[in-house]
Amino acid sequence: MKLYKFIPAAALLLMASCSEDEMDRINTDHGNPPIDVINGRLMITDAITSTGFTTASGDYSYYASVYNEQIFGTGNNQFKNAELRQISEVAGSSTFNNVWNGTYATLLNLKSIIAKCGEGGLNSGQKDLLGMAQVLAALNWGILTDMHGDIPCSEALQGGALKQPKLDTQESIYKYIFALLDDAIANLTEAKTKGMSNVGDQDLLYGNDNSKWLAAAHAVDPVLLIGPLDVAAGPVAAGDVRIGGGGRLAHAVPLLDGVEGWNS
Repeated sequence: MKLYKFIPAAALLLMASCSEDEMDRINTDHGNPPIDVINGRLMITDAITSTGFTTASGDYSYYASVYNEQIFGTGNNQFKNAELRQISEVAGSSTFNNVWNGTYATLLNLKSIIAKCGEGGLNSGQKDLLGMAQVLAALNWGILTDMHGDIPCSEALQGGALKQPKLDTQESIYKYIFALLDDAIANLTEAKTKGMSNVGDQDLLYGNDNSKWLAAAHAVDPVLLIGPLDVAAGPVAAGDVRIGGGGRLAHAVPLLDGVEGWNS
């Protein structure tokens, strides 16, 4: 009889001793881990996909194609309204709401990747991953400001900590973009020299080919220069294209630089 009384008591003692650890394990959401524990190489895959699908190939590209007469809007739909140049079509808050939110979500993802590549971060020293994220960030910021002009940038991507970030001027955003590209080119050059391959097949775009990412960075640079193009008055050397009255002198557009990969 004493033995039967002892067994339940021992079982209760055992359960009490491990219940806290067990509950911690149960309460951990393994399906949605916190962002700080996710490797940046896994996050870059989503950034590549969303940049191509949401930002570069979404509503921005559709409407821009109509206004540039690359496609013709017909039928009783949004493209017809754009073809007729009805201002209500693009002035409506819902028209670009999805792509606006999606692009900022991509930029938030890229911000996290860049932070992880910093000193002490989960991906510290991975210059190839850092360069990829910087190229994609430059492209996303460039499309946003090309479409909307002044947008939240310097105070953006802080979540609930700052719900109404200020609008930055387009000129200041372009300066930030070109600084991103400068850093991307430097990081990708180092990654190429050292033969880094930290991203591997998570890079759906170029398969962690640093030469191709470097070429992409050089290609994005002059493409984004088209928006704020300002050619200095008087005779200038070939490729001496400037932004903001000469602030982009360090970035001559490399259209005929002899490096075939940069121009393809």
